[in-house]
Amino acid sequence: MQEVLKNNYINNFLKQVIFNILSMIGISLYVLADTFFVANGIGNEGLAALNISIPIFSFLNGIGLLIGMGGAIQYSIYKENIKKTNRIFNNSLIFSLLASIVFTLLGVFFSEDLSRILGANEVIKDMSSTYIKIILSFSSFFIFNNVFICFIRNDNKPKLAMFAMLSGSILNIFLDYYFIFILDLGIRGAAIATVFSPLFSILIIFKYILKNFKILKLYNLDFSIFRKTVHLGITYFLNEFSSGIIIILFNLIIMNLMGNIGVAAYGIIANVALVVMAIFTGLSQGIQPVISENYGMDLKNNVKILLIIALMIALILGIIIYGFVFIYSKEIVNLFNKESNFMMFEIANTGLKIYFVGFLFMGINFVIASFFSSVNMSKPSFIISFSRGFLFIIPFLLILSYFYGIKGVWATVPAAESITFIISYIFIIKHKKSNIKKY
Repeated sequence: MQEVLKNNYINNFLKQVIFNILSMIGISLYVLADTFFVANGIGNEGLAALNISIPIFSFLNGIGLLIGMGGAIQYSIYKENIKKTNRIFNNSLIFSLLASIVFTLLGVFFSEDLSRILGANEVIKDMSSTYIKIILSFSSFFIFNNVFICFIRNDNKPKLAMFAMLSGSILNIFLDYYFIFILDLGIRGAAIATVFSPLFSILIIFKYILKNFKILKLYNLDFSIFRKTVHLGITYFLNEFSSGIIIILFNLIIMNLMGNIGVAAYGIIANVALVVMAIFTGLSQGIQPVISENYGMDLKNNVKILLIIALMIALILGIIIYGFVFIYSKEIVNLFNKESNFMMFEIANTGLKIYFVGFLFMGINFVIASFFSSVNMSKPSFIISFSRGFLFIIPFLLILSYFYGIKGVWATVPAAESITFIISYIFIIKHKKSNIKKY
């Protein structure tokens, strides 16, 4: 086993990264597809209503990754202990089921309240609550899909995970068109189409799950596994959860500054950002199985080399993404601006160029946080994720929007990510100094 890891670890690493990036892009595409078809089939009010609702995906994906990645990292570390890995997988199923019940109840009974809390005004409240109710009512599809994908990926089947995710997303694109333009179901059609995406993905991978993962007693809850799952999965949860919180706070501030047209413009930026974040999430998740395995086998030099490669990939991706968005910002906005609203165009075009500066630093922050989680060091991982998601984003948003208006809102993410980058760098230097002999 050590010899295999020693000789093939870079190839395994690159395979995991590529397939995981494609998988996470697949997850984000069903949200982006909704945005495109809602913008062109319903208009700016539909786009604003959808953007108000988007944070629920961050919460669902966050819970799915908390359980999935937290369990899958343990699965990688204890891979040779079949009894242990079976218990980890089964407890992950229990946690997923409990979380799904909570989200489903929220969707069925409190969708209108959630719509108002998320920032919907009277004009878009009904559309927003309808979308939220349908998505949360089928929250189990999203949560279980994330959990299954994480375990399959850590079982060295990233290609299957990628195929499942992309297949679900492609189906969603066709269903969006059919439900919105052919059946004229409006925002309800967009939500129904989105629900089918994770369901289709689950159907593709379910045979593999039944064959390779032993399902035992689903009532045998182990709180020691639960605590470890939370510790190891918290980074991935915070990355997703903070995205939802950011969208909520931005919507509230922008609604006050610019009204529905500003929220619609931010909807374009937020959804493009979700795709880019999916790339960085895929990178951070892709490095985890190989780093965890090499760390578990005490292959110290491998871990160091993998971290360097991952950081280089994050930096290169950040530069390419920002360059693309800066050059093609007008074309990106026009894809979603069916009504050719000049004000929305100007707001979104300027916003893209400022907001996406943060992505020059974001990928590096994701990689470093994931690295610490992968080597069983949850504290620095948590601090990095908490800093970029909450500690800096909230005060920067309030201060910069007060002094600079909408441009201050767009500058919030670059400011928070750049400060977090400094913290990430300090952690890496301290880790290197305290582990000279180890790494």
